[in-house]
Amino acid sequence: MRPWKHVFSVLRSHCLLLYKDKREAVLHGAGAGLGHGEDEHPPISIRGCLIDIAYSETKRKHTLRLTTQDFCEYLLQAEDRDDMLGWIRVIRENSKTDNEELGFSRQALISKKLNDYRKQTTTGNKPDTSPRAHRMMPPFLLAKTDNAFMNRSSSKDESKGPWGIIMKKAKKTGPKVFGVRLEDCQPAVNNKFVPLIVELCCGLVESMGLEYTGVYRVPGNNAMVSNLQEQLNRGLEINITEEVCVCVCVCVCVCVCVCVCV
Repeated sequence: MRPWKHVFSVLRSHCLLLYKDKREAVLHGAGAGLGHGEDEHPPISIRGCLIDIAYSETKRKHTLRLTTQDFCEYLLQAEDRDDMLGWIRVIRENSKTDNEELGFSRQALISKKLNDYRKQTTTGNKPDTSPRAHRMMPPFLLAKTDNAFMNRSSSKDESKGPWGIIMKKAKKTGPKVFGVRLEDCQPAVNNKFVPLIVELCCGLVESMGLEYTGVYRVPGNNAMVSNLQEQLNRGLEINITEEVCVCVCVCVCVCVCVCVCV
């Protein structure tokens, strides 16, 4: 893992360029951006990359993690939360590609990352200390240059594992629904990208709570919510006709808890 460095980042097309400061970025200009200081800060290709908030990075705020197609991982720290979400948004938009080969490579990247995570969750002993904050959609931001802190950890580093950075780990006796990664949740019947419990709760709200006043404002009974959460985490079968499920406010609270935890 390399030390943190203060850099000035510029996103051009499918490349993230890193400069010492804004003056250097202006001097190189738009035409010479790809040929600057490659030994110190080579351009980072974002084609088909993975980009998200670095939840496991608890020492630095507003940090995002970028994983490239060649399995190199970067940590970038923005100036504030809005700036971080803006970078995530524009990098995702510019990382899209119609190239079939890169599409398969991206799927392989996701599969490898998920497999590495699962290996760590089965062998790791450290408790989960990463923040539980839910992921929010960023506001409308323009793709402008800005300051960022850059840290690179390559899969070629012999002293580290394939990913270098310790990812979020689950407890040995981890829950089944709450506090687990979205990929590990039981998928819904109609949409594999939505957790089953979310589909179930939304269905109950649609069938019984559309005429209910304050369905998202009035909290459900804490005891009933906690009891339903415990049953779901233990993997017990839930009867949706029971009183605890018929209560629309309880279903809404459980659905919100799932969205926050994942």
